[in-house]
Parts: sequence; structure tokens; C-alpha cells
Amino acid sequence: MDYHVHNFSIPIFQFKLDNWKEKKEKIMSFYPSDSELRYTGEVATDFTANLPSVKRRGEIVDIFAPELTEVMHTMGAEGWHVKQPWFEVAKKGDFHGPHTHGPIGMSAVCYVEFNKYEHTPTIFAPPFTDIFNSLTPTYAPDADEGTFVVFPASLLHWTERNASEQRRVAVSFNVDMSVGGVANTVQTINFND
Repeated sequence: MDYHVHNFSIPIFQFKLDNWKEKKEKIMSFYPSDSELRYTGEVATDFTANLPSVKRRGEIVDIFAPELTEVMHTMGAEGWHVKQPWFEVAKKGDFHGPHTHGPIGMSAVCYVEFNKYEHTPTIFAPPFTDIFNSLTPTYAPDADEGTFVVFPASLLHWTERNASEQRRVAVSFNVDMSVGGVANTVQTINFND
């Protein structure tokens, strides 16, 4: 009898960026001014900012090029394009509620100012429930400053309320992909392991 033990796996890639001190300095050189940040009622972000400085931040993508190239190769992407990056800033009490980025390919987050003892990382949930108790399993990466996570843009995710006096800063972006077929070597997070 032919069967599969895990038919539904979701690819989530996690890297610890090399030369983090230098990369953080470059990323933060693009950090938006207070006037460029918009408070959404949950977190502050420059996602919707339409300012000249936004265009310069395309240079941020170069920082992640080696890891993105590896992910896209593993995913079997024939071509890919990174959309504009944005910053998300969570001060004490801020959070980002459950959302997806739609069926556009992959999304990425890098924890730029993040204290693993004070902050919680992004939490991910699959589009299905556990077969034994109907609860939705979740996954949160073991993150620290310089952790870079790439995940399907359509995957439900959120951040918990920041309980720390320290702000939590992340930079994120979406990646459009053209894929003829997903490679069999995709690294996955199995939610039932």
C-alpha cells in the first residue's frame, strides 16, 4: 500500500544572518522617521508611506540575497522579485493581529531589534486544525536579533502584545515568485511533530 505520513507540510525557512552587527547597522540606516511611521491601532509601520525615502530601501534586499536565493532555489522558483520592504515597530502594548499577505508567493521577516527574553516572535498557524482535538496548532520560531524567517505569504500569522518596555523592530517584505513546480527537497515545519 502506498501512503504518505505527512501530506500537508508548510515550508518555513529560518536563518541566523552572518555579520549581523554590520547588517543591522545598514538596515537601521533606512529606519523611517517618526513622520513616516503610521500607527495602525496595533503597531507602527511605514508600509503605506508614499515618501521618497521608501524607494531607497530597496537596497535592504541585498542584505538578504544569499538566504533568499537559497529559499527560492529550494522552492523551485524560476524567477522571483522582492517587493518594497517595510518596518514594523511594536512599543509596549502593541501587537499585530492575525493576517495573511495573500496568495502572492512568500513573505519574510527579520528581527532587527529583538530581545528573545523580552519579546515574542511571529506566530504561524496552518489552514487546518488538529485531527484529534480540533484546535489550531501554532509555530513560533526560536528567534533572536538577526533571525530571518521566510514563509508562505498566505499563511496566517500574528505577533503577540509586546509586554516589554523595549521596542520590537522588524523589517518585512513579500516575494513574488514564478514556479513551475515545487521541488521535492522543500524544508518544512510539520505542525504535528
